[in-house]
Amino acid sequence: VEAARARGADDATWARIADARADVAALRAMTAVMVSRIARQDLPGPEGSLVKLRYGDVSQRIHALGADVLGVDGLEFVADDQALTYGYLASLAATIGGGTSEIQRDIVARRLLGLPR
Repeated sequence: VEAARARGADDATWARIADARADVAALRAMTAVMVSRIARQDLPGPEGSLVKLRYGDVSQRIHALGADVLGVDGLEFVADDQALTYGYLASLAATIGGGTSEIQRDIVARRLLGLPR
């Protein structure tokens, strides 16, 4: 937000920032439900795939937004989990580790929605 303000972001960028904030709030709520289930010894079922799918998508879109806001200033690679480029690359890995997004979608389709294979 500070970088967007400093660079004079346009209305479309501010709309993307607002969407990103809403996406993060929704992801936090989904995560809280999963943590609550685990705390009750009710291990997450296929619903955990929804959280993983959403996390990968939101993380990639937020890092892409950051790259758009910062432009070439955000391209410097720093091996620091707070750096934009590192975070973006890690967000791509998040859609692979623990089962690709395609596998997670298959789990959701079959186990939650009851769709055929």
